[in-house]
Amino acid sequence: MAKEVKKRHKFLYKVCMLIAKKRFLKRYGLPDEPFDVKDKQVFIIGNHTTSMDGALLDIYFRRPIFLVTTEFTMSQGFKSWIFRYVFNPIPFAKGTSDMSSMKRLLTVVKEGGNIALYPEGNFSYNGLTGYIKPSIAKLVKSAKLPLYIVNTIGTYFENARWMVSKIYGPSKMIIRKVLYYDEYSKMSNEELLNIIRENLQVDHYAYQEKEMNKYVGKDRALGLERAV
Repeated sequence: MAKEVKKRHKFLYKVCMLIAKKRFLKRYGLPDEPFDVKDKQVFIIGNHTTSMDGALLDIYFRRPIFLVTTEFTMSQGFKSWIFRYVFNPIPFAKGTSDMSSMKRLLTVVKEGGNIALYPEGNFSYNGLTGYIKPSIAKLVKSAKLPLYIVNTIGTYFENARWMVSKIYGPSKMIIRKVLYYDEYSKMSNEELLNIIRENLQVDHYAYQEKEMNKYVGKDRALGLERAV
């Protein structure tokens, strides 16, 4: 069986950070304050608001992360080949229990890689965290890694799924909760699922009502009918 975690991934990660880190942080109004994560290996799950969420995790966790993504992402010709070569994402077929993807994910874990997954599948149309399938609890238990539940807040107003124009303003990324295998292994799948769902819930509009951040750009409502 071919290795999933290769030496080139660490090298290319460093190259990408040199090229793109400042650009991505500036684009989403994020502070340059990476997480202080002591765990050598982690399983990350987060709420999904933009197509760049995975790249932001790479920046904030300061390590290459193997992202579970959709099959569609990996069917874009040469662009997908580059993406695969540099980041080696794990494609997953929506609406299925993709056993080959599960095997690849667990192989990455066995080889010491870090995993990230967005349980919603799609990024938000309405600024709220979407439906999270119960199967995520079983998957987390299978990996047996420290579980980091991350919230990205504010990016919805800059790059929502329905938007056509680029909008700029402040946002933030926080670690909402950390669970270790010794803790969640004693929980039922339902208990773990409830904790995951509770800590992945983000309401961007409720956050904005408190913060009243300014988001600037032209044609800010252009494309809103797509959300409807």
